Amino acid sequence: MSVEPNTTTDRGATSTASGSAAVDHRIEVTDLNIFYGDFRAVADVSMSIEPRSITALIGPSGCGKSTFLRSLNRMHEV
Repeated sequence: MSVEPNTTTDRGATSTASGSAAVDHRIEVTDLNIFYGDFRAVADVSMSIEPRSITALIGPSGCGKSTFLRSLNRMHEV
């Protein structure tokens, strides 16, 4: 049985742009929560990833790394 997650944010998951001439391709996520039914798979995640940086998500199996990344690339709607 496949269940689609419900994804919520208190303030939203956004990719921000600033400046008039240059575009800032930073990725910002604030207070991200992802639910599968009543089960919270991702709880209150906030992070900022700077342009040209290398970022790794490290954690045990089942802790929500893939679910978090799937929400960033819109495989799960935010």
